[in-house]
Formats: sequence, C-alpha cells, structure tokens
Amino acid sequence: MPDTPVDRAEPASYPPALEARVAVLEEIVRRIDAKLDRIEGRLDTLSAEVAELRGIVRNLPSTWAMITAIIGGQVALAAMLMAAARLWGLHG
Repeated sequence: MPDTPVDRAEPASYPPALEARVAVLEEIVRRIDAKLDRIEGRLDTLSAEVAELRGIVRNLPSTWAMITAIIGGQVALAAMLMAAARLWGLHG
C-alpha cells in the first residue's frame, strides 16, 4: 500500500514515527487476515461435519421407541415361557 499523506499540501505533515506505527498495524492486520482465512476454512469443514452428525442423530430411534421395543420383547418372552410351562405341564 503506498504511503499517502493525509494533507497533500504538505507531504511530510505527520510525524515520521507515525509511519512506523502504521507499518506495525498493517503487519498485525495481515496476520489477523491470515488467521481469519484459516478459521473460515475450519468453519466450513465443521459445518459439513455437523450436518452429517445431524443426519445420523435423526436416524437414531427415540427413547419411546426403545422403551416400547424392550417392553414388547419382555411381554413376548413371558408369553413364550408361560406357553412352554403349560405345554410341559409345569403349570398347575
């Protein structure tokens, strides 16, 4: 970036120390810009990963579906045991 004085009538109207300070600030801004570019790239990757996880979580069974399956299995097991007990004459 060219060094353009604020007041064009006097090319050196600002203190020379100001140039050094502005140069330091420009370097800091370049580093911040590079870091922001890296962060932006990471956020894009993270966004894709979060979308994938959301799809996986949507396909998981709900708590009620799991409870219903477990209770249904237990009821079926109890019915089979009672039928086997009757079949073998273990039930009075």
